[in-house]
Amino acid sequence: MAERFDYTFGDGASDAGAAFAFWDREEIQGWAALGSTVSRGAVDYVPPPQWELKGRVKIAPPEAAAPDYRGWRAVFEEQPGGWRFVAFLQGD
Repeated sequence: MAERFDYTFGDGASDAGAAFAFWDREEIQGWAALGSTVSRGAVDYVPPPQWELKGRVKIAPPEAAAPDYRGWRAVFEEQPGGWRFVAFLQGD
């Protein structure tokens, strides 16, 4: 998991501990969503510049690459030493 990890659109700290606590919330059900999202596969993705990702990027599920997608999406970036999990978000 990357040091800076996005799990909401501006709410809370951008780190793993805050993300885990957010996913634990009953109304969020983030852990179940994560399993379902990544089990559907991932595709290469060119993120918008504001994401500030420099390496090769993959996004799951494949339909999340569409500009009008609004569901959960997991984002992975290739960095020195391997792939890093950099974001898991829901919405637009």
